[in-house]
Amino acid sequence: MNRRIPPRYGEGDRPRSGWWWGGLHYDLTRRRGGAEERAETLGISRQTLYDILNEKQPISAQMALRIGKMCGNGPDIWLNLQRTYDLRMAEAEIGDKLDAIPLLRAA
Repeated sequence: MNRRIPPRYGEGDRPRSGWWWGGLHYDLTRRRGGAEERAETLGISRQTLYDILNEKQPISAQMALRIGKMCGNGPDIWLNLQRTYDLRMAEAEIGDKLDAIPLLRAA
């Protein structure tokens, strides 16, 4: 899945965090054992896992540690993905106001 989120969004457009889950969403919920087993492995409830996958909860530092451990890629990638998503959402929300802020230049 090579979809790229544009830097700005039109009125009513909203980026989805699910784009960065890609195949992991499938792995976490539909492969052998499914969501219940993955949630148990992570030490969380199945509902918490679904809330994250359905964008009702962000990836916290603790959750990044858990997912990073389970996937073998560490927490940094998960926190960076969440941070990128949060920044894109904020930019979509206040982009016009950002454009109105002048750049300070050294004298």
